[in-house]
Amino acid sequence: VSETAVRMPDATFGDTAWPAAEITPAQRPGWRGRIELATPAFGLFGGVTLNGAQTTFTFDETRLSFESLRGDLFGGRMTGGVDLTEADGVAALSGRAELVDGRLEEIVWKDSGRAVASGTVSASVEFNGRGRSLSAIVASLSGTGSFSVAEGVLRRLNPAAFDQIVSAADAGLES
Repeated sequence: VSETAVRMPDATFGDTAWPAAEITPAQRPGWRGRIELATPAFGLFGGVTLNGAQTTFTFDETRLSFESLRGDLFGGRMTGGVDLTEADGVAALSGRAELVDGRLEEIVWKDSGRAVASGTVSASVEFNGRGRSLSAIVASLSGTGSFSVAEGVLRRLNPAAFDQIVSAADAGLES
């Protein structure tokens, strides 16, 4: 695997967000497989850990999948999966994730050691994209998502936050 295939983009130094080079299909040995994986802790991103993680990794000549990824996350139960397929040089990426009964206080920031909000959160997301390069796949991504909070409590609210968000968004849209 080349260095550019695994290095994350760095807009600070002028890197494009995602590589535009066409995906070149690898030599296909005709292998098929199914691997059951389980680990006490699976690092996801930004220090977030899926505890008691289990998944099934399957692959064949045109498909790689993490099926039935599941574990404990933010005090709730997370399930999901990711599929990557290729046909005639076009890659298709799809995925889904669902969090049920997570603890909002484990997700939000803390002020003086206390979470600024609490409650039970449930969320889901589905996405898909297609393309001949990673940048084309990312550009074509679409999907749906939802979340809900039950028995929510906000401990702190900044009345100026909305104006700050609108100003920041307007400044970003103008550049």
